Amino acid sequence: MTDNSVCQEQKNSFTHLKREPGEKSESKIILELSEDRLAAYITVKTFPTEAVVTKEDIVRTLKKEKIIYGIVEEAVQSAVNPENRGSPVLVAIGTPPVNGKDGVIHYKCQSGDLAGVPQQLSNGRIDYYNLNQIHCVGPGDVLAVIEDAFPGQQGCTVTGEVIPARDGKPVHIQPGKNVHLSKDNHELLATAAGHVIIRGDTVSVSPVYRVEGDVDFNTGNILFKGSVVITGNVSEGFRVIADGNVEIMNTISGGQVECSGELLVKNGIVGKNKSLIKAGGSIITRFIENAQVESGIDVIASEGIMHSKVNAVSCVRVTGKGVIVGGVVRAGEEISCRIAGSHLATATELEAGTNPGLRKEYSRLLKEKQSKEAHCLKSRQIFNYLKNIRLEKGKLSREQIDILVKVNKSHVGLTRELEKINDILHRIEALILRSEHGKINIEDIVHPGVKITLGSEVFFVRDDYRFVSFARGENGINISPLK
Repeated sequence: MTDNSVCQEQKNSFTHLKREPGEKSESKIILELSEDRLAAYITVKTFPTEAVVTKEDIVRTLKKEKIIYGIVEEAVQSAVNPENRGSPVLVAIGTPPVNGKDGVIHYKCQSGDLAGVPQQLSNGRIDYYNLNQIHCVGPGDVLAVIEDAFPGQQGCTVTGEVIPARDGKPVHIQPGKNVHLSKDNHELLATAAGHVIIRGDTVSVSPVYRVEGDVDFNTGNILFKGSVVITGNVSEGFRVIADGNVEIMNTISGGQVECSGELLVKNGIVGKNKSLIKAGGSIITRFIENAQVESGIDVIASEGIMHSKVNAVSCVRVTGKGVIVGGVVRAGEEISCRIAGSHLATATELEAGTNPGLRKEYSRLLKEKQSKEAHCLKSRQIFNYLKNIRLEKGKLSREQIDILVKVNKSHVGLTRELEKINDILHRIEALILRSEHGKINIEDIVHPGVKITLGSEVFFVRDDYRFVSFARGENGINISPLK
């Protein structure tokens, strides 16, 4: 700011306040102030040019005009130098005010600008199913960081006048349910798992995520660490995955639902041969149609189960119309319904008395055993083939030796794996054989075409039976009147 060329350019922007001494003097000192009174300039003019102006003359002028703040001693001395005659010299500098900084809330719990926007996948396709509209948090997660407001710093003119500054505005944020402030009041932390809700200046964490309407292209898939309530349907192709309970006010229509808690579907499950429904707790609904359903406790339907695969660790109960027709229904303890099968002899399987998961694992292991036995047989055939070549020719090529070593190693590994699988299968078979508590209750009629399985015992229904109970006895499956 002491550059005289800059001062000369700004000269026209200053107000002429005083000329010292009068017009008849051989020299004069011109004092000019900037409009904001943050800068004072001295211009020395002398007539003739060799007339003397001293530093003390300038100091007296500054004092007289009440220039008391920000005086630059070196500049005052510079102003009297002959080479600066006629040019304004900056001799006093004020302090401009600095406004304070407003407080800021940095939210860490929002999905950002991409929330609700379909994203392009690596193959170029657009993903309309995952819209990232839910931000799940856990206990201790930081939801927001609060940056304090800072006060302003007042300024001062060269005449000593105070220039006020604006203080920064503080921010207000209120911890809601399942949220608290850190000890230093600078962080907002979650105290429970759930979905973040921000309303005004209040931040809360809800263990329940509510969908008003259908799960469809407007919502995308729902993945939530808590319970979910859906007032509409779960549409075809969409998924709901929750760590808690799921309540659906209408229908699952070709969608998929998985939850660790209880699943309540008030209308029904229309699987369209696409739906996979899993719950760690019970599944309660009106009907199940063309779906695959797995429950960690009970499956309860108030009307019927049609052409579906249903597994329940405990019981399957169909009340009301009480129809089970088509498909496979398994329960670890008991199956109860009014009508099983149909007069058209629709193939229907009812299994009770064995944990469905155990039977499923048994079936999987059998398939794995068959596959490994086939590989084992093939490796043995290759081994024998190469062995015969060696007997005939007395030796093998290097490549044949490498193949022989690999095949032999593979055969040994497969043999060990088969031993383990057979051991597990024997244990599962023993558990199935010991199953004696399974029961299937028919409260009205069971039609021909129904296959009854209790533990390891099987009974094919070839005639209509009414009001009967199927249970396992010493000589197979007993059929007794329903009590």
